[in-house]
Amino acid sequence: MARLNDYGIKVVKLEGEFVWHKHDATDELFFVVEGELTIRMRDGDVRVRPGQLFVVPRGVEHCLVAEGEVHAMLIEPAGVQNTGGAGGPLTAEYDDSLAWQEEASRCFCPDAIPVGLLGFEHRVEDVAA
Repeated sequence: MARLNDYGIKVVKLEGEFVWHKHDATDELFFVVEGELTIRMRDGDVRVRPGQLFVVPRGVEHCLVAEGEVHAMLIEPAGVQNTGGAGGPLTAEYDDSLAWQEEASRCFCPDAIPVGLLGFEHRVEDVAA
């Protein structure tokens, strides 16, 4: 979806169970927009509901479980492999299509997303008036 400095911001749809994996060099942030995401870790599970976020610390093995469709935003350093070192058929290829954002200054239009998506009560135009 976007790049912010050296970070990738991804909007994803999840359903079912992902592979157990970890990221040794980075934390991974999950922000749930719709549905309920269970993040399994070896020492316990965390349920993340709409409007909530959870950060999986670097080096912590985890497995994502969505018992229905979940819409979420992930923030992690660009180029991080989605399955960590686990590999397998769910491993996504690195998508460098947003690298242009590092070289250009872009303005994200607030009308491009629903106002309620991020919990804002007013559009920018309403605040400026």
